Amino acid sequence: IHTLKKVVKQESKDGTVKFLFQLKDGNLIETVVMRQHYGLSVCVTTQVGCNIGCSFCASGLLRKNRDLDSGEIVEQIMYVQKHFDEAGKGER
Repeated sequence: IHTLKKVVKQESKDGTVKFLFQLKDGNLIETVVMRQHYGLSVCVTTQVGCNIGCSFCASGLLRKNRDLDSGEIVEQIMYVQKHFDEAGKGER
């Protein structure tokens, strides 16, 4: 697969991890992992940009450009799992 290039990784004190990825076409997407009382929640991006424009979401700053293909979506999950495996955290 290997269509994503990590641009930035941010980790907050509460355990939230944000990844900014660049796609092969140059578009940027974000994947966010949040710790919950029941485990991890992963917010996976499915499109570049968004037409809804929610104030709390960076995706809404850009109008919808395109949908991600299945490989780009799956690779986000694979990258998150690799991050936790390499950190020695067997979380799933």
